[in-house]
Amino acid sequence: METFQLLKRLWLLVPVLMALLATHAAGEPKLAYPAGSEISIVLEKNRFYPSEIRLQSGLASTLVFSTVNKKPAALVIEPTEATLQMANRKPQSENELNRELSNEHVTAISFEPLKGKYLFHDALGEAHGVIIVE
Repeated sequence: METFQLLKRLWLLVPVLMALLATHAAGEPKLAYPAGSEISIVLEKNRFYPSEIRLQSGLASTLVFSTVNKKPAALVIEPTEATLQMANRKPQSENELNRELSNEHVTAISFEPLKGKYLFHDALGEAHGVIIVE
């Protein structure tokens, strides 16, 4: 039974590891993902790969976060002030999203953003990135 659980965990990390290898091999690509995409984002040594994500607005996309670090991370995603003003929304603290990242599992977040910029960072480290919705 333990072997099955290990294989299951490894299988969940395949898309994450593929994204990590792709970003290391070709530099960091500046891809625009279509609405409804599933995007793997890996935290490694105080850096997110990719650290810039471009999405088309429309359908919800799934952001799949993971870390290869032994130390857990505290993921925070928040819209920029300009994005909040365009949407006539409340202050940032009420619009931010918080999740724990661990190397034992992946963290999937359904994300249906309005046009604008959303910042993400590890509150326990230096890693940061941006999601640009067009």
